[in-house]
Amino acid sequence: MLITSVDSQPIAESLARDMVRQRLAACVQVSAPATSVYHWENNVQSAEEYCLSIKTTAGKLDDAITWLHQHHPYKIPELVWWPVHASDAYADWVRESVQSVC
Repeated sequence: MLITSVDSQPIAESLARDMVRQRLAACVQVSAPATSVYHWENNVQSAEEYCLSIKTTAGKLDDAITWLHQHHPYKIPELVWWPVHASDAYADWVRESVQSVC
């Protein structure tokens, strides 16, 4: 599971579609907007953001992170990940979904 956020729904959906098309992710869920509160440039800021929950495999994680560094609109994007457990059927689907098509 890889998480990031952006400040607009169209950008979130564009990133999600591109990651799935390029088989970097099996699925990307775009959440409803939430308010993020954070330190930036010595001030406490807040912004409406859309969270992307990116489902990928350990083997594709580095590629997904590299791709996000290249395509994310933020200077310092939130990129947070951790291993998760899933049902065998779902884990198989994720693996199959990110395999390259010949």
